[in-house]
Amino acid sequence: MSLRTPAYAALAAVLTLAAGASAAPKSRRVSCNLITDARGDQQVATANGYPVKGEPWSSDFDLLSADLATSKNDATAVIRLATVRDTLADPTSPAHQYWLEFATGTTKFTMAAYFGPDGQSGYAFTEAGFTGDEGTAGVAVAEGIGDLSVSVDRDRGEIRMTGPLSLFAPYASLAPGKTVRVFRAWSFQHDGPAGSRVQPVPGGPAFGVGGGGVSSGTDRADSKATYVTGSRSCVVVGK
Repeated sequence: MSLRTPAYAALAAVLTLAAGASAAPKSRRVSCNLITDARGDQQVATANGYPVKGEPWSSDFDLLSADLATSKNDATAVIRLATVRDTLADPTSPAHQYWLEFATGTTKFTMAAYFGPDGQSGYAFTEAGFTGDEGTAGVAVAEGIGDLSVSVDRDRGEIRMTGPLSLFAPYASLAPGKTVRVFRAWSFQHDGPAGSRVQPVPGGPAFGVGGGGVSSGTDRADSKATYVTGSRSCVVVGK
């Protein structure tokens, strides 16, 4: 596990031609737990933005597994945590952010969910600088795509994010038969509003897609697994 403190700038969308759709995959294999992570390895995020190693933080930030699944029309990301606290009921709680990153070809996407005392929201975006190599991460500049619907199952510790494939199509097709890879899940403690997508910073650009303030990474999990869009999954898309 390695961590980072992101500061994202929201840019206007620049449309490109969507890749053509492929035939639906015929694999009988069920995709599940594309990302897995050890229990109890989350870390404290301090006020200066640096995690404190060896000091466990709330289990609400402890990633256990994550998945992506697509249907003919929609994509759903699921992040599973040790626990999911109701931040809406606790005004003293720091806001939470959860991301699932993935790539197809040389296009990288993130599906993100934000929770805090001020509300919850979901948003999808692309990240500049990805070349198709899993070691490239760009310059942490995000281009907004659009809103995602977010739901929570606290009994199962699941965060779900769903959006139409049409959000992603101008950048890269997620139609059935496309290979998706370079999976990475994040949890962040977020100091600032969680429900607003973009918060302008005086004298500078708009930072923090998903809320104003500063985010500190508390847990991260990477995977070399691949997923073929439209394949069978343990995740029911859109539900």
